[in-house]
Amino acid sequence: MNHLENKTLMILVMIVLIVSSSLFAGVSKLNRMADDIHQEFLVGEKKDGLSIQHDLDTRIECARNIVTLAKKYGIETTRANAAVQVFEQADSIHEKFICNQSLGVEIQSLVQQLQDASLTTTNAKNLKEQVSIFENAQNTISLDPYNTLVAEYEKETSGLIGNVLKIFAKDVEYFR
Repeated sequence: MNHLENKTLMILVMIVLIVSSSLFAGVSKLNRMADDIHQEFLVGEKKDGLSIQHDLDTRIECARNIVTLAKKYGIETTRANAAVQVFEQADSIHEKFICNQSLGVEIQSLVQQLQDASLTTTNAKNLKEQVSIFENAQNTISLDPYNTLVAEYEKETSGLIGNVLKIFAKDVEYFR
């Protein structure tokens, strides 16, 4: 090997090292961003527990309470129970979104049936309270900045290089 071949080989090695280290750094940065966004979904923007996941847990708990009340009045709760169980097993953020919608439909149906039943004063008050909490949790979800953070991530990672890096990085899902 002559001096020129050694120099060419060293330049190629250097280019490969620069490209691979840049790729590694870029993917690491995207993974950190994805982790931060996912943490926002789980524990909130300020890490205070005020998050979409917290609101979803609240909706599930209220749904269970409404189902229990409906059972006391002999109202069929199979579909609502199934919606709760499927929701609890949802893994992805998109699955949780779909399950949240289904749960809302099933609980709305039970609430309508309960409102048509002759509830005791105490049970009517409990139903009203559970429905209020259930709906407020949904309102809070709609105001959560999670989807905005995902949109910012998508905007920041758009383009050829960003799309290539995203192939190797963790996925970020919208809650929709």
